[in-house]
Amino acid sequence: MEDGHSYIYQLLGYDVLLYLLKVFRNLHTHPELVNEETKEAMNHVEDHATSILQLIASHFAYASILKRSQKAITKIQRDRVDLFLGLPDPGLKRFCETWNMFVTIAFYPSDIPGSITDPCCGHKQCPGTSAGKFMVCSGCQFTLYCSRICQKEDWSSGDHRSLCTEIRQLRNDGSPLPVSFSDQRAVERINRRYTEYYKQGSSEWIKLLDEYIVANGDPDPLWPLVLTLRYRALNIKPGVGIESSSRCIEDLEIIAKAREGAGILVHWIIADGQGFVKKADLVDL
Repeated sequence: MEDGHSYIYQLLGYDVLLYLLKVFRNLHTHPELVNEETKEAMNHVEDHATSILQLIASHFAYASILKRSQKAITKIQRDRVDLFLGLPDPGLKRFCETWNMFVTIAFYPSDIPGSITDPCCGHKQCPGTSAGKFMVCSGCQFTLYCSRICQKEDWSSGDHRSLCTEIRQLRNDGSPLPVSFSDQRAVERINRRYTEYYKQGSSEWIKLLDEYIVANGDPDPLWPLVLTLRYRALNIKPGVGIESSSRCIEDLEIIAKAREGAGILVHWIIADGQGFVKKADLVDL
């Protein structure tokens, strides 16, 4: 999981959460299995299990990972595997607390619209009229489509061919995969919500601006200010701040457009294993 978000997604597909809960449930049900010799080893197991939950939660900005985690939690709760965690003395206090936090964040992201987990068609010219079940490209098992028509048009236009070949090669090599179009669009939906909330001139923007001025002095008018959104904590809600575009954006063209008033610059960062994915967008409200 240190190598990228795609490994976390795959691991969730192998029911890692279910098996973690079953291990701890069995140990709780059979305390005779734990003695002084194995207690230290159990502490290490609990440490690793807690770290796994925290790492997965730090990637909830990926709609695919959030949705797969929600499905796993629902399955665990339906099969009543987690009931032992509600007992008066379940032991495994750190894991129990982290699990409760994990479930709360996954299902109650109060500041995030519920549509974050709605899939997005991989055909960029999709008319958005299909109400059918989404399908995945059979070649790369990566890009989602809302209909056969969109899939065919995306392939015929050549837009998907190079990506399909790239993804298949990455899978064959066992390499981490890039952020999918559907996941990226989900982050962009969250970004737009926060950009609307912190739009320039609002009271929330003024608070951020005051903090920026205290730390950096008056902003340079030649370098538009950027709304920074850092999805790096154990939550879907990002850390929000303001930065000068001279410090965090290399694309001079997008800076020039912002200077002309074409939109608000947004620089977002999401976790990717032990690293990060960084991207700059121009949001037109």
